[in-house]
Amino acid sequence: MSVVSFAVSLPVFYLLVRKVFSRRSAAFAACIYVLIPLSIFSSRCFMSDMASLSSSIVALYVFSEWLDAEQDWRLFTGAVAATSLAILLKLPAVMIGLPLVYMAWERYGTRLLRQRSLWVFAGTSVVFPVTWYSHAYLIATWYPPHHLFGEGGVRMVSVSQYLEIVERTLTSSLVPVVAGAMLVGILIPSRAASGWLFHWWLIAACVFVVVAGVGNRHAWYQLPVVPAAAALAGRACDWAWLKFARQRIARVACAGALGVFLASVAVLAYRYVSPLYAVWAMPLFSVGTELDRIADRDALVVVADDGVPTALYYAVERAGTFRKDLSWRLRDILSTAPRPWRSSRSAGSREQRMWRSPSTRGTG
Repeated sequence: MSVVSFAVSLPVFYLLVRKVFSRRSAAFAACIYVLIPLSIFSSRCFMSDMASLSSSIVALYVFSEWLDAEQDWRLFTGAVAATSLAILLKLPAVMIGLPLVYMAWERYGTRLLRQRSLWVFAGTSVVFPVTWYSHAYLIATWYPPHHLFGEGGVRMVSVSQYLEIVERTLTSSLVPVVAGAMLVGILIPSRAASGWLFHWWLIAACVFVVVAGVGNRHAWYQLPVVPAAAALAGRACDWAWLKFARQRIARVACAGALGVFLASVAVLAYRYVSPLYAVWAMPLFSVGTELDRIADRDALVVVADDGVPTALYYAVERAGTFRKDLSWRLRDILSTAPRPWRSSRSAGSREQRMWRSPSTRGTG
């Protein structure tokens, strides 16, 4: 799903950048978007982050088209569907609300709040996400272990931890040369309509990092920075071309410099991405595949993995992760099992011995 989502997002991202800046800026931005390490890694992972980002890019582009043709119900429906899907896939995608409001402000100015069509768009875009996340919250409230995935992430952290997030984002996530080009692109003025779209998207991503400091301990939560950084870096490359490539010799030199820039992005991306594909968590993988082989489909499985769900990805369907902060709720977790179960480890043996009754089977 992530690879398909990435493939869908690329041409739409190109169209969005072309509409905001220029054709050449869009070409540079698309190349950078493909090469950024965090983009490479996230687009090849079994996660919903890239699908949510792809939907966000589609939502921004289709919304901008709808603002130019408000009577087109197909564009309205597409913008609503893409916005809703982005938030349904990943709740932090609500941050695109800021660039959406910016585009609407550019279109209507002080008449923004009097536009009934915008209120209809906002209401229909959030009705499904509000319904779904309310349902998820109630499920987490009613049933053990009374934990909603991602809860606790909306919390600020220390200054040193924020600096670590910034350092990681500017180096291993974006690579330094793209980060530098992005900073140049931020400073380049733009008089085009919605010319500050990616600035506002970047601001929204930064606000999210500050508010959800705990959740942003994972690099892929900064994925929305990628298209904004790529667009602004592409804008910087276009600005450099326009400024220095005025004569034939200068154009050749500038083309060579930009080629070196893209090559350096590719080399640095390989350097930063390669370690992420090193084998890890193999014991949990082995546990999960073995459980999938021997456990019944209705067996309750609790894995003492301290919150790393690798084993559960490969185990039976009804499973729960055993986190330290949830350990006191273990009795509630086990109370949902059909029959009591236990496990033991024989002295000197590395293999887990599982005992099962005629009706159920599990592991501890």
